[in-house]
Amino acid sequence: MRIVITSSIMFLFIVNILLAGSSLAYCHTERNVFHVYINSSDEILAEGQPIKIGDLKEKIKLFISNPQNNDDKAVKVIKDIKYIGSIQVSKGVVSIQCQRNTSYGFYVKVQDQIEKAFDELRNELALDKFQNAYKSLKREYQEAINNCIPKRISEAEPNYIWRDGVLIKNY
Repeated sequence: MRIVITSSIMFLFIVNILLAGSSLAYCHTERNVFHVYINSSDEILAEGQPIKIGDLKEKIKLFISNPQNNDDKAVKVIKDIKYIGSIQVSKGVVSIQCQRNTSYGFYVKVQDQIEKAFDELRNELALDKFQNAYKSLKREYQEAINNCIPKRISEAEPNYIWRDGVLIKNY
């Protein structure tokens, strides 16, 4: 019998095993993905580093906007957007993953910081391009801004967890 394990399956398996413990661990495989992990103690690991919730928004903004075109942040591609013109658009995705017993209140706070990061980036672009706040723009201009700064958020639960010393499928 031969078992084949792809790199993506191995990544998910390792991350989920590591997340199942009480401490945080990190594995990063994709340049365009900003990984946010929350453990059962309501601790955050962002891009492999422990982080306070108050610092999360700025880290995400920097990752998505990648103003210096750094190799460790999201790739940007040039697109022609109606009402805006030619602009660099991020391919970045924020991935949030937590243990099953993460407190709901803390999870919501983390989600809120992620949403605020995208909202602030959109508002900054609206002020730059239209000299008005995003929320005060006409719908077609808001859609143009949304196309420039797409809100890509992936939420996933760990596939496997440790329970009573045994690795089990997390249903």
